[in-house]
Amino acid sequence: MSFAQTVDIEDTYSSIRKKEFATIHGGASASLIYHESNRPDTGRLPWVYNLNGNLNVTILKNFSIPVSYNLTNQGGSYSYPTFPNRLSLHPTYKWITGHIGDFTMSFSPYTFNGHQVRGAGVDVTIEKKVKVSGFYGILNQAVQYDSTNRTLPAVYKRIGYGLNVLYSGAKTTAGVSYFIGKDLKSSIEKIDDSLRIYPKENVALGLKLGQRLNQNLMVEGEYGLSITTEDSRISDGKIKSLNVLNQVQVNQTSDQRSAYKVRGSYTFLKNTIGIGYERVAPGYQTMGAYYFNNDFENFTVDYARTFFQGKTQFSAKGGLQRDNLDKSKSATTQRYIGSLQLSSPIGKKIQLSVNYSNFQNYMRVRNQFDNINSSLPNPNADSLNYIQVNNNVNTSLTYLLQQSKERVQNILLNLNFQKSTSKQGGSEVASAGIMMYNGMLGYNLNLITQRLSITAALNTTLTQMQTNTFIYGPTLSFNKRLFKDQLNAGLSASYNRSEASETLQAEILNLRSNLSFTYKKRHTLNQSCLYQFRSQSLKHTTDGDFTGTITYAFNF
Repeated sequence: MSFAQTVDIEDTYSSIRKKEFATIHGGASASLIYHESNRPDTGRLPWVYNLNGNLNVTILKNFSIPVSYNLTNQGGSYSYPTFPNRLSLHPTYKWITGHIGDFTMSFSPYTFNGHQVRGAGVDVTIEKKVKVSGFYGILNQAVQYDSTNRTLPAVYKRIGYGLNVLYSGAKTTAGVSYFIGKDLKSSIEKIDDSLRIYPKENVALGLKLGQRLNQNLMVEGEYGLSITTEDSRISDGKIKSLNVLNQVQVNQTSDQRSAYKVRGSYTFLKNTIGIGYERVAPGYQTMGAYYFNNDFENFTVDYARTFFQGKTQFSAKGGLQRDNLDKSKSATTQRYIGSLQLSSPIGKKIQLSVNYSNFQNYMRVRNQFDNINSSLPNPNADSLNYIQVNNNVNTSLTYLLQQSKERVQNILLNLNFQKSTSKQGGSEVASAGIMMYNGMLGYNLNLITQRLSITAALNTTLTQMQTNTFIYGPTLSFNKRLFKDQLNAGLSASYNRSEASETLQAEILNLRSNLSFTYKKRHTLNQSCLYQFRSQSLKHTTDGDFTGTITYAFNF
């Protein structure tokens, strides 16, 4: 359980003077779900009820006391204020903000960046131009060695402290950050050196500078220096030159690494051109970040411009990225990266948007039929199904057929291409490549005076792997608002076919309805129904599912 409060001391004093001591708000809901299927393996109960409630008491506009419960015929849970295992207080007074308990701070990507601290910190803003931040606390708690549990390694207790000063002026930005991290040698019992778990120490220094030389030219840069001692138990005074700040133990296990990046941009005649370079030395690390990528350098060029009085925007980025900077690896990875973005009206009725990138990102490969064919009332996206995408092209075209006070009609076309590849020894692995094409052609009619909207769409997805899979089908939906928008009613139907290697795999029909009624903004009654029919050709089976849900919610 985590517990956080931001306390404005001035606001608290004001609440006491005005005798505004406490406010109460919350809500409760009850829902009933009925499910019926001719499949014996659904694993779902025919009837499920769900009772939810929450109550929040706010004292002096700053301190919240939450209580909540959840009860179903499959189990229940509740929560109430207890002394939490993580506590965070952020008292604020004028231009000073304190941090007490568990909190995070970020100074620089090369020194201290987003690591959680259990201790105390402060942010001080001076005349809106200078910000001074500092902290002291525990970065990691000690974990004793357990020979019976090899999955949980021993960890030394780690303390850290740091200071960051940043000046932000009209033309100049300058900053310096300083971070110290140390493992306490006595925090865990002595363990065998064969486990290679040693107490470490680290000092990191960061410098930042940005200067606008004139109205069109801007240069900026950042530098990081990190000295890390892998085993602070060793006493050796031969490498004193490394410890320029005399804050950490240095010996033969100490190492000094650097990282830096620079960028310049120039604007002329609505054009902006930028050039950048970043280099992070092999082995660069800091205790102030959970994860740090090193051994790479990037050369980048970017261009941006607006046309036609700012209505059209175009931007392009490109560059070269490579690793193995010290030639210690057996192979060097080098790749070109780039992206293009264009957004522009074509005439008065057409809006075009095109995006291309070949950056390696982690992205979920998921087509629109995952949502269309979901049998759950509130389907959640699987956040774990990610692969590395090398190329991505997305095109969106909107054509406005009609726009008036009575009605709006438009046609929408979306095309998306994704390609993922894996390389081994510099060559692509054919069996690991994936190409996916998504397409959607839609029509929307909005009858404003009748409060009725109609949407029709045709969706297609082609996935090329070892076996090609093609899914396509139409969707039609109606939505109507009644009784001064208090009642919202909707109907939709969708049908799609799935083919693999030109052989029919399955056909799915979805019929959905929903009603939502709101009374005085506090009472809400929702009802939804879903009927889904499936026909699977390979299994020679047909089945149907019905799910009905009714929910009442009250807020105060």
